[in-house]
Amino acid sequence: MSIKKRFCIVLIILMSTVLICSYSIIFILFKDAMISEVISYQESIVSLNKNLMSSFMDSIEQTALRLISDQTIGSYLSNTSSDPLARIQTSSAIRKQFSQYATTQIPNRFNYYYKNTLFLNDTLPITSAFECKTLDTNSYNRSCNVFSNHDVKEEYWYLKTLQSPRNHYVFINKASSEFCFAKKIQNTFYLGPYDSNGIGVMVISIKLDQLESLLTFSPLTPNSGYCLVSKEGDILYKSNDTLSSDTFLDLYTTSLSSKNHSSKSILATSNNQKYFFNTSSLDWGLSIIFLTPYTDILAQSTSFMHNFIKFGVCVILLMPPLAYLIASKITKPIINLSCTIQSIDDTRNFDIERLNFAKDLELNILCNNFKQLIRYVNNLIHDVQVQGEKQKEAELQALQAQINPHFIFNAMDVVNWIALSRNQDDLANIVNSISNLMRYSITNPNHPTKISNEIENIYEFISIHQLRHEYPIILNVDTKLPLHILLIPKFTIQPLVENAIKHGIDYEKGIDKLIIKLFIYSDEQHLYIEVSSNGKICDPLLLNDYLEYKLTSLTPSNGFGIRNVNERIKLYFKDESRLYYMLNENGQLVAKIILPHLK
Repeated sequence: MSIKKRFCIVLIILMSTVLICSYSIIFILFKDAMISEVISYQESIVSLNKNLMSSFMDSIEQTALRLISDQTIGSYLSNTSSDPLARIQTSSAIRKQFSQYATTQIPNRFNYYYKNTLFLNDTLPITSAFECKTLDTNSYNRSCNVFSNHDVKEEYWYLKTLQSPRNHYVFINKASSEFCFAKKIQNTFYLGPYDSNGIGVMVISIKLDQLESLLTFSPLTPNSGYCLVSKEGDILYKSNDTLSSDTFLDLYTTSLSSKNHSSKSILATSNNQKYFFNTSSLDWGLSIIFLTPYTDILAQSTSFMHNFIKFGVCVILLMPPLAYLIASKITKPIINLSCTIQSIDDTRNFDIERLNFAKDLELNILCNNFKQLIRYVNNLIHDVQVQGEKQKEAELQALQAQINPHFIFNAMDVVNWIALSRNQDDLANIVNSISNLMRYSITNPNHPTKISNEIENIYEFISIHQLRHEYPIILNVDTKLPLHILLIPKFTIQPLVENAIKHGIDYEKGIDKLIIKLFIYSDEQHLYIEVSSNGKICDPLLLNDYLEYKLTSLTPSNGFGIRNVNERIKLYFKDESRLYYMLNENGQLVAKIILPHLK
C-alpha cells in the first residue's frame, strides 16, 4: 500500500474518531446542560409556586382574621330581631360586609372563575334570613355569597373542616369541578351563645381548569407536570394526564421516606422509569410535586443532536476527497524524493542539487541528510579504490621482493668476493643462507608466518650481511611470548632490521659492533614489536610523516620499504595496527609495530 493511501486512511480514521468523540462529548454536555436546566427550572418553579400558594392562602387567612375581628359583623350576627324588614337589612349588610372583605382577597384575574362563599351556622338567629344552598346547587355567578349551612353541615368536607386541628380543609368538589379551600370562621364580637363550630365556614372555590392561573408553570418537556397532594396522600389536582397518579404518589412516598421536604431535585425510579422530581410542602397540609421524565431529556438531547448528526454525515461523506487532497499535498514531496532516489544509478554521477526541492523543515532535513549520505558513499567508494590500488601496489612490491635482483646481486657479489679472496668452506654456508632466504621468500608469500620463522630468516639475512662488515652485527631477541604460535605477515620485521643495518652503521663514529634489539611484548589486546639499534638515528617525526605520505626529503626504496610494511599490516589487520617511529630513553631510534593478537 502506498504511503498516500495509508496516510489517507489514517487521516479518515483520525477525522472520524475526532468527529465521533466530539459529538459524544457535545451530546453528554448538552444532556448535562438539559439536566441542569430541568433541575434549575423545577427548583425555581417550585419555589415560585410555593410563594404564590402561600400568598393566596395568606389572603384567605387575612379574610378569616378580618371576619373574626369585625365588630360590625359580630353585631349583625347577634341581632335577634324578628322584624322581617330588619332581618332583610341585616342579611344584606352581612353580605355587603363579607363581599367587601372577600373582594380585596380576590385577584383581578380570578373575577370570572373564583367564588368565596360563607356558610353561616344555622344556630345563629340571623341565619334563617339566608338561603340554604350547597356548593353543587350554588347557581349564583357572584364571586361572593352568604348561605345557611343547613344543607351542607352534614357533608364530608364540612365536617372535615370542623374536625381539622387548624380548622381548614382542602378538597375537590367533583360535581362543580372546583378546587376548594374551606376555613372555619369565628367572631369575637358575637354576643350569642358560644358554639365550637364557630359562626360558619368560608369556602373559596376555583375552577379546576383555571387553577393553573393561580400557579405558574411552563412545561420544560412535553411530559413535564405537577400535582397537588393533600396530607392524606390524595391527588387533588394533576396538570398532565399523561403522567399517572401512581407515579406521582410513588414519588411522593419516596420524598417522604427520604425526608426531602425542600425544593431540591431528586432522580428516582418509578415503574422502571427515571424521573427528576421536586417536592415542596405548602400550607393547609398541601404538597406540590413537579417532575420531568428522564426519557424526555434524552429525547430532547437526541432531537437537538439530529442536526449535528446530519452535519456530521455530510462531513463524513466529504472526508475521503478531503483526506485525499490533504494526503496528496503532504505526501507529494515525499513521493518526489522517492522518485529522485529511485532514479540514482551511480551516486558519483548524481547531481545532489536535484534534492533542493523540499520546502518543509522535516523534508529539508531529510534531503540534507541524504546529500550527506551520498557524499559519504562517494568518499567510501574513493577510499575503496585508493585502498585497492595500494593493496595491488603492496602485493606487486611483495612479489618483486620475493626475488630481489639487487639483493641477489649483492649476495652473489659476496660469494664471488669470498671465492676470490679466500679459499674457505664458509662459501657453502653463504650459499645455503641465500637458498634459505629465497625459499622463505617464495613459499606462500601472502600467508602469515610464525614470528619464530621470521626471526630465523632474519638470522640468515644477518649472517650474509655480516661478511660485508668489519665489526659484528648482533641480534638480541627479548621476549617472554611463545613466538612459535604468534603469526604475522611475512617480511614485517625483516625490512626494519635491514634498515637498521643499512642506515644504522656509522663508520665515522667507529662503533665496535652493531647491536640490534628485537623486543616483543603484549597486553590484553595488542602485540607490540620494537626494533632498535645502537647505530645512527634519524628524525622519527620525519619518518612518521614519510609513512603518512607527507612531503619529505626521504625517497622510497626499490625493495621492501617501511611504507610497504605499514600498508601491508594495515591491509591485513585493518586500522587496528600501524608502524611508527620514536626515540627510547637511551636516545635510540625505535621502529614500533602495533598488531592485534593473531594466533
